[in-house]
Amino acid sequence: MTAKRDFLASVSPFFLLALLALAAYSNSFGCSFQFDDSLYVVNNPSIHYFNSPDKVWRILKEPTRFLSLYSFALNYRFNRLDVFGYHLFNFILHLINSFLVFWLTNLLYQLFSSKTNKHSRSVASAGIFVSILFLVHPLQTQAVTYISQRMASLAALFYFLSIISYIKARIGEERTFSGVFFIVSILSAIAGMLSKETVFTLPFVILIFENLYTRYLGKKTFLRNKIFWAALITSVLVIPLCYSLDFKSVFGVEIPSASHDGDTVTFANYFLTQFRVIMRYISLIIFPVNQNLDYDFALSRDIFSKGTLISILAVIGLLIYGISRLRKNAVIYFGMMWFFVALSVESSIFPIRHVIFEHRLYLPSFGIILALFEILRVNIGEKKMFNIIFSLMVLTLAFLTFQRNRIWQDELTMWRDVARKSPNKARAYSGLGDAYLRQKDYNPAVENFDKALKLNPKDYKVYNALGVIYSQQGQRELAVENYQKSMQLAPLYEESFMNLGNLYFREGYYNQALELYSKVINFSYNYPPAYLNRGILLSELRRYELAREDFNKAIYLRPYYTEAYINRGNLSGKEGRYDEAIKDFDAAIKLDPFYPQAYISRGNAYELKGQSKKAEKDYETASKLGKGKYNVKKSN
Repeated sequence: MTAKRDFLASVSPFFLLALLALAAYSNSFGCSFQFDDSLYVVNNPSIHYFNSPDKVWRILKEPTRFLSLYSFALNYRFNRLDVFGYHLFNFILHLINSFLVFWLTNLLYQLFSSKTNKHSRSVASAGIFVSILFLVHPLQTQAVTYISQRMASLAALFYFLSIISYIKARIGEERTFSGVFFIVSILSAIAGMLSKETVFTLPFVILIFENLYTRYLGKKTFLRNKIFWAALITSVLVIPLCYSLDFKSVFGVEIPSASHDGDTVTFANYFLTQFRVIMRYISLIIFPVNQNLDYDFALSRDIFSKGTLISILAVIGLLIYGISRLRKNAVIYFGMMWFFVALSVESSIFPIRHVIFEHRLYLPSFGIILALFEILRVNIGEKKMFNIIFSLMVLTLAFLTFQRNRIWQDELTMWRDVARKSPNKARAYSGLGDAYLRQKDYNPAVENFDKALKLNPKDYKVYNALGVIYSQQGQRELAVENYQKSMQLAPLYEESFMNLGNLYFREGYYNQALELYSKVINFSYNYPPAYLNRGILLSELRRYELAREDFNKAIYLRPYYTEAYINRGNLSGKEGRYDEAIKDFDAAIKLDPFYPQAYISRGNAYELKGQSKKAEKDYETASKLGKGKYNVKKSN
């Protein structure tokens, strides 16, 4: 009976965390792709190569996020673009991270709480308290419900695991197990470095722990173990070696701000701005209200800019407070140092176009939550009062998380929220306009695009989107006018050239369309859709040899390009080369077994070969997938 009670006691925290996670995130599994999900998931060629991870590696400019992108490839392999699988993966990551927070917090309290204060109340439950706060905090939704920001939660998983393994190795009594934990710590560090660049700070947090461990417990420093530290430093070098950094690229950069229209980000103003950003982050952790996917956050031009000086003083004060806890309370010290160190990659001297994003807080937030919990634990004397306050906090945070997930439901709910909270930011309205456009709700789309242009008259993507709307509404002159405005503002923006070319193609102005497709190929040589569309046009003009060359080039550049295989197969069919056509349709079906067009095209080829049974089978499959019988003609 005692063994059974011990087992239930050991597993009950995990059941509690799982139930709370399900309650807070139960409405998140159907949330749509948002914002950068288009870049990292929906239109990302690398995630189509699950069986060829080397191709994923080669596609990336810097492979420091290889594991994150490969996890999207895993989802795509089994879920294609069904959001449920992606959300389930993110949810499980977040739940595992809460378990790791539980483990790490307990380790810290076991080592330091009795050495730093006389209050033993709630020490045994510290892990579950802190992990629950981490789990249900609404700020985490941007790293959990926002699919592509899995990068933050995956990197955090390896970060937590590496530090926990290091601590277990340091306090381990058996040498064999200590060695295993050290190996796990190094491997986790390497995996973290290949998930997101923020893991670069990992060795510094380990050094903070090492300082506490030797100071409070009188242990010999582990820095003398040269093998471990050589391996750790080597793993850290993964990140800088993936970038061709120089001082000019960091300190001489000038890039347009994506956080406030009209601002230009430099090393100096980014650094000054981050003091205000850090204070905003801390306020969001304590009072998570008015969360926003896309903040309108102006840069600080000097220390006398609004709120800058007071933020500098506040951050310095918090750092001094955290350091002053070194002798008095190791847990508060560790939490405060964790926050500032873990945040330092994205909130320090390295300029980034977006000066503020909530998902950047996913890993650092553990430090503040730990420190705040310890402050409450020490200062609230009555156990009953502590439990009441904690319960109210958890219920409030879980409710806010559930409510925040309602905002993530689809693009319209999200961008309406952004437009309400960032009314002076052009991207708020262009994002909302894009959301309406994708639903073919043209009037509110145009209304929001017009608002965006009033705030930013040089937004070439908005003119292109307006061209798409007017083209679909049959307003040809307005469509051409807006496409041409987009082309004038951005002479290297492929989409406006392609869309105008498609318009000419549909109208039968083949020479003008051919000229535009060729222009795109001239300035963007590795852009597969240009070869595909030019190939379709050349096929229409019966210039089959040139069309085949373009289809071959499109497939060479993008081996997963289903439509290129289909159209090359159609071309072979026109030439009577049915076996070659069927091979291309087979390849298309292998790439996307849920694409009706591929079955219809293959059915046509079988029918022309006289293999009617195979043709009927393909037509039936296409019908089950929800499409009728038709031939492929062109693709964007």
